[in-house]
Amino acid sequence: MTDDPNVNVLKHQQLTADIRLWLDDGMFQPGEALPSITDLASDRGWSRQTCARALQTLAEEGRLEFYRGLGYYVSGSWQK
Repeated sequence: MTDDPNVNVLKHQQLTADIRLWLDDGMFQPGEALPSITDLASDRGWSRQTCARALQTLAEEGRLEFYRGLGYYVSGSWQK
């Protein structure tokens, strides 16, 4: 057994938490596009489905907006 608190965190939950931090830190501004699902998957070495699930979770929270054919953008109505 390990003492690492991230061991039981699923990959999509890790990415969701990372993107929340990016948004909280102002790395992306309202109306700005996030990296594509393909780019996120390639950078992390994970499946596109895993990355898509993380982005969908944030869209359901109202932090991101999805535009078919364009991708995910930071919601203009989202506030820290």
